[in-house]
Amino acid sequence: MDNSKQILLISYTFPPSAGIGGRRWAKFAKYLSRLGYYVHVIYAPINTADKSLWIDDIIDNENIKLYPVKSSYPSILLLKPETIFQKINYRISLSLIKLTSKGTPYDRAWLWNKSMLRKAEYIIDFYKIKNVAVSCAPFSCAYYSLELKKKYNDLNLLVDFRDPWTWGQGYGFNNLSAKRLNYEKMMEGAVVKFSDKFFVPSIEMKKHLVVNYPAFEDKIFQLPHGFDEDEIIPQQKNYSKKLRLVLYGTLYNNLGPIFENLANFINNTNHKISLDIYSTTFTYKNTFKANQLLGNDVNYYKPISPKLLFKKFNEYDYALIIQPDFAKDFITTKIYEIIYSATPILLIANEGELSKFICNNNLGLFYTPNNLSKNLNSIFKYDASAFKLNQFKWEKFSFKLICSIIIKLLK
Repeated sequence: MDNSKQILLISYTFPPSAGIGGRRWAKFAKYLSRLGYYVHVIYAPINTADKSLWIDDIIDNENIKLYPVKSSYPSILLLKPETIFQKINYRISLSLIKLTSKGTPYDRAWLWNKSMLRKAEYIIDFYKIKNVAVSCAPFSCAYYSLELKKKYNDLNLLVDFRDPWTWGQGYGFNNLSAKRLNYEKMMEGAVVKFSDKFFVPSIEMKKHLVVNYPAFEDKIFQLPHGFDEDEIIPQQKNYSKKLRLVLYGTLYNNLGPIFENLANFINNTNHKISLDIYSTTFTYKNTFKANQLLGNDVNYYKPISPKLLFKKFNEYDYALIIQPDFAKDFITTKIYEIIYSATPILLIANEGELSKFICNNNLGLFYTPNNLSKNLNSIFKYDASAFKLNQFKWEKFSFKLICSIIIKLLK
């Protein structure tokens, strides 16, 4: 077997374990395998009833081999506690993690990294692997993977920052003490300095890193989020007298006023509107229930496989995107999926890179949260011909093409 075609991937979240964090590299592994690469994946099996929506990308693929390594991270910290017992258990578990961790206590790999390294060394030795990729978050995975660089001098270590690290608001970073944040900054700096190459999905993240680590600019590469052509077949919309909206994926917290305004708009307009929401959580459900919309004009559904979801997109006029301020510059996988499905986007957010991207490319409509109920009425002035979705150059955002960036940087 050609050792140059062997890749070790360290990805805490990966199919069959559920979680959006596993999607990006499940797709890369799938398309790398089609190009003759053999991908060994160390991941943490997560004990939940939910399974990954992207399991079909890796199951029964002889070029993708999975190595589950159990994590001791408390499962209660993966949930939003609701009962009194859960809340007590959550506080106790969080306190115990804080006693043993030095950075954010929400780094799930903190108690996993030693076992991960033992497995990684075994795989590297057995298969004579030269290329190791690490998907972050959790970010400590990248820091501890530097130990592999110390042991194997000729190792090519590639680190992928799916999300912002110390400058982000996720994973508890916005509430960290100065001491814990400084520890995370130390780890981030070490990863930037000693890794061979690292990827970021957006140009904004690359700019941030270049400003903060100018000496290592030549190691920073943009590896965009992408879409999978296997999942989506663009379809002509079915006609309906209703305005039909779909919202899928993560429902961010602290967006109550926007959802309240959205509910008021649906309730008070003279036009017929429906909203279908596909998400793992029922966040804001009570807002629609209080407005007597739940189960009528607004319906929540558990996530379904991407193929099934996009098959239903001929029933929707707009894909609704609602972004908090910390994500207003994120052009995510979801955006490219929606564009390829030939569905206009309805974005509600403050101005940022995402709103510029949608407006400059005429991909849909953009509204700020201010005066939302009033401004949304203008949506009825438009139809599908108003947007230029079919003119967007989507090819460079397909996972098939993005993989060529990775291949060029392998040993």
